[in-house]
Amino acid sequence: ELALSAVGAAFDSGWKIPDDISVVSYGRTPLSGAVRPTLATYDIDWKRTADMLASVTLKRLENPEMPFQQMSVTAEFVPGNSLKNKTV
Repeated sequence: ELALSAVGAAFDSGWKIPDDISVVSYGRTPLSGAVRPTLATYDIDWKRTADMLASVTLKRLENPEMPFQQMSVTAEFVPGNSLKNKTV
């Protein structure tokens, strides 16, 4: 996970999380709560996202002239201790 790499790089550089740098993750993996400080993260419904992408891809294969569509995926913010400013 990219956020865990950022935590490691910050540690290696002597930076303190969240005093010197804030880190936010996405996808809410079990590691988000296992590291210290716990990571603030955005929890994404991956199954719903994959279903939406598959549906649009199949429609596009059936109709290549179909106009492009804009889609959005909702995410729930899960607070952690990796943010200096806890206001979101």
